Amino acid sequence: MCIIPNKKIKIITNLGKKTLQVYVLHQTIIMFMNGIGLFNQLEKIFSDYFIYIYLLIAVMLTFFLSLRLFTKIFNYIKNTMFVN
Repeated sequence: MCIIPNKKIKIITNLGKKTLQVYVLHQTIIMFMNGIGLFNQLEKIFSDYFIYIYLLIAVMLTFFLSLRLFTKIFNYIKNTMFVN
């Protein structure tokens, strides 16, 4: 099922423009957080609410990776590697 709004929703539209950088960088950060045992510790401490904390981390990570800093880095790479 595909749900596409008729209007642009400012936050979602801006995040949607940056999906490549989020996609490329999120796995590295998740692997690092898992490697240091962050998720295991959070699950032990917040066992009943771990799924909500995990969801909150995912949303915060999406917003973090959508920052202009990462956009500039990806635009620089794109412009230097894929020059006409």
